[in-house]
Amino acid sequence: FHLERISKSFMKMMKSKYSQGDDGETDILSAYENILERSLAQTEDIVQTIIDQALYDVNTLSYETNMSDISHDRELCKILMITLLWTPSKSLSSSTQNIVIRGHGFCSNIPIAPLSYNPKAITASIALPIKVNMKTCSDEIASTNSIAKDSISPLLLPSRYNNIPEAKLSSWCRIRRPLEEIYKDLKFKTIGEVLLVRQKQESRRSKRILTDKSLEPDDQHKQNASDYVLLEGLTSNLFIVYQDGSIHTAPIRTGDKMSNVDDGPDNGTGGVLGGYGHHLILQAAKKLGLSVIHEAVELEEIFFKNDKQQLWTEAFVTSSIRVIIPVNKLLLPIFAASDVNKDSPLTIDGKQLEFQEFWKETSLDALPWQERTWSKLYRCIYNDILPSEMK
Repeated sequence: FHLERISKSFMKMMKSKYSQGDDGETDILSAYENILERSLAQTEDIVQTIIDQALYDVNTLSYETNMSDISHDRELCKILMITLLWTPSKSLSSSTQNIVIRGHGFCSNIPIAPLSYNPKAITASIALPIKVNMKTCSDEIASTNSIAKDSISPLLLPSRYNNIPEAKLSSWCRIRRPLEEIYKDLKFKTIGEVLLVRQKQESRRSKRILTDKSLEPDDQHKQNASDYVLLEGLTSNLFIVYQDGSIHTAPIRTGDKMSNVDDGPDNGTGGVLGGYGHHLILQAAKKLGLSVIHEAVELEEIFFKNDKQQLWTEAFVTSSIRVIIPVNKLLLPIFAASDVNKDSPLTIDGKQLEFQEFWKETSLDALPWQERTWSKLYRCIYNDILPSEMK
């Protein structure tokens, strides 16, 4: 999975760079295609070297923890995280094109027990367009948004959907940083993930008015948010479980088409990275006979329908390291005149950014199933990949 993704991501990036189609650029693309197989073989050698070194490293094989805290020694594991980076050569000649391949391994001394996995649910916030006071923002936020430090301006929301969404680019670490600083680092320590949105197509935007009985008069922020759909987290894929047991997730865009969107119409909101955790969830859901709807979730339905119908019952995000992390609350950013800190970049016109809870997971007792969907999927995944002696 990872080798296929890194090679496809690299070629997507190159095709985006050399998109004019003249003879010189076509030759460069052909040169890269011709060395893909060799580059993949070199990558496999690097991965195996890192694994071999880890297996014979005394620090990797030791544990810095109280072993009495782990109930079953036989299921102890340690995660080895390997980062691979493919960088194109700087040559402009098709005859000298090359891919520089680097690998890095990291292993924590904290053991995990996969079969006893019982994660603490996190709170996630929606990343809606907000204004920030650049005077009190970090230089990184101002420079990333190309905004003068003496202004009050909208914070640009990072997204993959307009930047080769199916390719895992290293630039994403830099692009997402300002949003992490605003939502996670400054004040809101309880936010575990930030969820990205995309505005719906004009024809699908909400035509409701605030006289709708399902909205309070001061809920203008909900009305504004209704024109957006949920895509993915800054470092994760997002899944929403509906009351009928179906699992909804934004589709992955491959080329000019959307992958796996037979179950619903395109609402103009595809374009997320197909992470490894996402890949494992789709495999497990198929094995368990669970329905997966590949369509981005509209915020409008939660604001206008959920109170009566409880459309969303569960939510979880996925990542390569932790695989599945349950989400028990979703927050909406609003500006309110409470506990105002004038020195905060999040204070505008006497109002400060706050977060309002607009959804929480349904109690398991109120659901027609007896186990959280994420837990069922997790067990299915690990039953497939763990060696038999650990089961």
